[in-house]
Amino acid sequence: MEITVYSQESCPPCVALKKRLDKEKIPYANVFTKDMSEREREWLRENILRVSKIGRPTVPAARIVNGKRELWVSNHGETDVTEMIDSIKKIIGRA
Repeated sequence: MEITVYSQESCPPCVALKKRLDKEKIPYANVFTKDMSEREREWLRENILRVSKIGRPTVPAARIVNGKRELWVSNHGETDVTEMIDSIKKIIGRA
């Protein structure tokens, strides 16, 4: 299973999500959106919009790949990342 977190450096919810993942000992790779090409950012935007409850792409977002299955989790613009952490833990079987 692979978890990739898409984030921005100065984004408080992004920092909070990564700290919580570290605390929970959930391994992940981090990708800063500033390091992505325009094409990659458009791909990310489209995937986040598919799961967004607020109709706009926000970070942090997490992509979880398990074999051929791909799931996305977004924070929906919230500053609290508890719902995101709970969703990730449920997906990976740690809930």
